[in-house]
Amino acid sequence: MSTSAIRVAVVDGRELSRRGLALLLDDRDEFEVVAAVAGVGELAVVPDVALVDGSDPGLDACSALQQLAPTARILVLTDAGDADPFAAMGAGALGLLHREASLGELVEGIGVVAEGHTLVSSSMTARMVSGFRDTNGSANGHGKLTARESEVLLLVAGGLSNREIGLKLGIAENTAKNHVRNLLEKLRLRSRTEAAMYAVREKLVEP
Repeated sequence: MSTSAIRVAVVDGRELSRRGLALLLDDRDEFEVVAAVAGVGELAVVPDVALVDGSDPGLDACSALQQLAPTARILVLTDAGDADPFAAMGAGALGLLHREASLGELVEGIGVVAEGHTLVSSSMTARMVSGFRDTNGSANGHGKLTARESEVLLLVAGGLSNREIGLKLGIAENTAKNHVRNLLEKLRLRSRTEAAMYAVREKLVEP
């Protein structure tokens, strides 16, 4: 086991799921699985990354982790049947990954979150954008954003830089910058901070 291995904890109330994930990850040199537990209260070691089930009990786990192990970075595994992805981010998750992601995507996602970067898989972004467009359509006095601008707003609210947005969406950094400028103009906002505050106010993300 490498001394620089990422310490991972699997928090999942489903025994087969957490045991399976733990076995898959512990078999890799870049990870050290320090716990596979049903609840945060069972953790005896603070992990670098906590891999959390995205159902409602899992959201409680996110909140509990924020209190008990604030240095742990949280990656939530979720799907369309789980709670609103905004709730997961509001509960402290740094990343959202679809539960049916490949092992390669999971490995990459853990690495991204371990480095302190925000991660939202494309399928989760689509859900978030869909929810945003439903809300944005009724926003008072604001010009409607395009689907891409809506997507960029969510990523801005998640703390991503223009460069990170570009990498996430597969567009040039300057294009991402232009989208940010356009959405600020349409929403009559002056800064990225105001954009993030707008997203919270409109309940597009949790504070």
